[in-house]
Amino acid sequence: MRLLADRLPKGHPAHTTAASRLRDLREHVTGPDTTLPVAAGVTSVAALERAAGATAAHLPESRLAIGEALILEPAGDGYRVHLRPSRWPDLDALAPVLRRGGATEVALVMEDLRLLSSSGRP
Repeated sequence: MRLLADRLPKGHPAHTTAASRLRDLREHVTGPDTTLPVAAGVTSVAALERAAGATAAHLPESRLAIGEALILEPAGDGYRVHLRPSRWPDLDALAPVLRRGGATEVALVMEDLRLLSSSGRP
């Protein structure tokens, strides 16, 4: 959306729509109760506990909560990680932690979250 908004000529009708949709998406992502799937394949809960400064707590259906920001649910041989972006203090630091925990291909997700969490112009 940002690429589209940046590349459209000024005054193009789609520019306003793209900017508006990006603002809407940003509001949703930064909402206090928004939880987003950010990674799969995490096999080391310890790496996430250290980063969050919290111990995993057991939830129903074999899920785990780590602090207020992370929910892990069983998926294959590891966990799928869901994040509340508004409750994680440093999104830049999360991707390396997820990789240390065994997740792959988290860079693009984190890049998108950083963009959407920023307060800059769409």
